[in-house]
Amino acid sequence: MAQADEAAGVPAARRRKAAQKVVTALMLLAVAAVLLPATTFLFLAGMVPTAVSVATERAHKELAALSIAPLNLVGIVPAAAELWRTERSLDDAVTVLLNPFSLIYILGASAVGWACYHGFPPLIEAVLTYRGQRVLRKAREAQQRLLSEWGDSVTELKPAKKRKAP
Repeated sequence: MAQADEAAGVPAARRRKAAQKVVTALMLLAVAAVLLPATTFLFLAGMVPTAVSVATERAHKELAALSIAPLNLVGIVPAAAELWRTERSLDDAVTVLLNPFSLIYILGASAVGWACYHGFPPLIEAVLTYRGQRVLRKAREAQQRLLSEWGDSVTELKPAKKRKAP
């Protein structure tokens, strides 16, 4: 595997950093699971759409996950607040998670993240194309004004005179 990464051009330092991040995340998850098991379960189950985007989106350096994860997290907050109003047992976490409104919040927020991921690039492309065409149109209008003011003689190419060296 290390040879495959080196062949793909992934430096060893980058692999070590990624491994350190994974180990740190797993350690934090273990601590959270011990201290807050119901909340950890709710967040793990609620972040499944983000996990799916990480698992399926490799071509664009996980940009889908960066679009979906924050909104997915926002969708879990109402369910977590509801859980924190109860005894915070695993049964309560399952009850809150299976509540249709909680599922709508969680999955709806993830759907908004997917919509942003797929919708913003074409929108930005259209805006930039429009701006570029507007700049080009204004430049052509300015060129036409200059031609009407100076005449067609400014469009003719004349050979440049050679300068003598000092």
